[in-house]
Amino acid sequence: MPNNSESDTVGSGELEILLARLPAASRFPPQATSYRGETVIVSSGDSAAVALGRVGQSQLLAVETTERLANFAASRPDIQGREEIISCLARQWFGATKDLTNSIRERLVRSGGDASRRALETEVAACAALKLRPPQKEKVRAELAAAWSREVEPAQRIALAKLIALLAGD
Repeated sequence: MPNNSESDTVGSGELEILLARLPAASRFPPQATSYRGETVIVSSGDSAAVALGRVGQSQLLAVETTERLANFAASRPDIQGREEIISCLARQWFGATKDLTNSIRERLVRSGGDASRRALETEVAACAALKLRPPQKEKVRAELAAAWSREVEPAQRIALAKLIALLAGD
């Protein structure tokens, strides 16, 4: 993770400019298309979202800002620089947690039946776990495998299996 030196900190005025450039639709959970098949969140605001992602890797963002970035990332899996947003979300959601495995499980459960949100949660959790040192990463992987064996919800089992595979593949 980037360091938190004062030179890396972005001022509130600069954050407000970036927030203003995010698409207004990023305030809402994503839908891939409208009833007419039109994309709901359009490409304007991509650079602002990526810039906020970079900022969020070195300093804490407001919960609303983090949620808007999550909505944006869930609806735009193809944007260039998306990894910056994913790394930001990993820091915001899991940066201060002592028990990464339980935090991951709680977030996956909260995603409920929303497949795009669950996919995002899985991707962000993998990003957070992959930043751990090897012994910690192996511990998390083993705990997730144990959770997978106890899980009865098929969608949750699939998400856990994907996460375990991502950690094992590193």
